[in-house]
Amino acid sequence: MPNLSARLHPTRSIVIPFLAGAAGAFAAMLFVGLLIYWLTDFQFLHQDACGTYNGSTFCVLDDRWDTETYLSTISSFYGTIITVLVGLLAFVAAFAFFAVRASALSHAEEKVSEEVHRYFTDSKVGDERIRTILDELSKVRNQSIANRVDVIETQLSEQGLLTLSDLEVQE
Repeated sequence: MPNLSARLHPTRSIVIPFLAGAAGAFAAMLFVGLLIYWLTDFQFLHQDACGTYNGSTFCVLDDRWDTETYLSTISSFYGTIITVLVGLLAFVAAFAFFAVRASALSHAEEKVSEEVHRYFTDSKVGDERIRTILDELSKVRNQSIANRVDVIETQLSEQGLLTLSDLEVQE
């Protein structure tokens, strides 16, 4: 019969990786947001091309921006975005590797424990193996005790405390 407590309580093997993944996703989003905030530079717009209206700032790209300037600005922007995303992907991949590895190890240990328990409790082969091991251990232990008794009898007979007639009566 399977372990009753395992059926009554949900396993933590699903909850912990889920929470770790959610925390990692939140941290990654926070990291990307802060990185974009720190790396975004709008200084390339000239101050004379910007103005304010009702508390809002707006910028108009004037005639000083030619095709090369547009292309350079857009290329630089997308290059920065791609670099940040590749770095973030490497971070997430490393985090995912360690999270999956820890989860798989925990799951494997749990399954091995269950299978070993099932093997030795539900299987006749397991019962026979346990009996064989216990028989071997008891034979070794009995032999060890018999050897000790022989040594003690020899020492007592050498000291004259135990005679041959006393040994015959005991047997």
